[in-house]
Amino acid sequence: MQGLTEQNLVKRWNRRNFFIFLLVIIALVCGELFFHFVEIGIGRYLVWQNEGRERTGRSWVKVKNITAAGSSLESYSQNVRKEEKQLREINTFPQLLKLLNTNGPMTLPARHYLRVYNSLPQDLNSILIPPDSLIAFRSTGTLENVYVELNENGFRNVFLNQNNDFLLENTLDGTALDMLEKHGSSQILDITNTARFEARTFELNRFQELLDEISFETKNSFISAMPALIEFAGPTTKIAISNEIISNFHEVAIANDNLRAIVYYIPADWINELIEVFEEQDFEQDDEEYLL
Repeated sequence: MQGLTEQNLVKRWNRRNFFIFLLVIIALVCGELFFHFVEIGIGRYLVWQNEGRERTGRSWVKVKNITAAGSSLESYSQNVRKEEKQLREINTFPQLLKLLNTNGPMTLPARHYLRVYNSLPQDLNSILIPPDSLIAFRSTGTLENVYVELNENGFRNVFLNQNNDFLLENTLDGTALDMLEKHGSSQILDITNTARFEARTFELNRFQELLDEISFETKNSFISAMPALIEFAGPTTKIAISNEIISNFHEVAIANDNLRAIVYYIPADWINELIEVFEEQDFEQDDEEYLL
């Protein structure tokens, strides 16, 4: 009887130890799993919070996309700022040509194109676009942008509406482009030895006499269109008028020596009025000499 009791005690002891051992194993497994998940959580937290750690999987792709988008946005912003700075520096037609030679074709807002347009003399700017077309576009608000480029044919202007649809196109050939670029600038030019100026080269006082004989309006137009006529006036000043017509304009050169001259392009109808007076006076002088 006592032997059975001892056996039962041993069995109970073994069963108890087994359950304790099993609980310990379960506790260890659960603890290991717990620390494993804690480690994963901490690792993911560090991945998201520490920019210096390498990212993998979807988080890496997401961050890469965000970084790429940020870089693209920054690049776009830099380009916009660069274009705005360049536009602020374009106030005259020669400045626009210089930028086109450097950077290639570009699209100007209408208001900025008008700034360049208005920098040209009133009669010369009509070469870029007829004034009546410009007035029509501006009055209806259809002109939004102007695409400009330099190509083998010359200077191309494409006028566009709000949707960048075509309104009008105009291309200046090399001759007209050269005229706009040179107008009002100092050029290497010897007017006394240039064939196109031979028949119409005047001393300043003689030219002034001719101006006094034409209409008051045309005289003022001449003086306004050629500021060098007053700025560089002197005893040696000569004014030469070309016998060639370029896009309904005559080249007029103002020089104080045989090395350089200030070049302007004056409407042909102004020149015709001046030449009529000159030829009439010249004819009267020849007639008087003949009678004598």
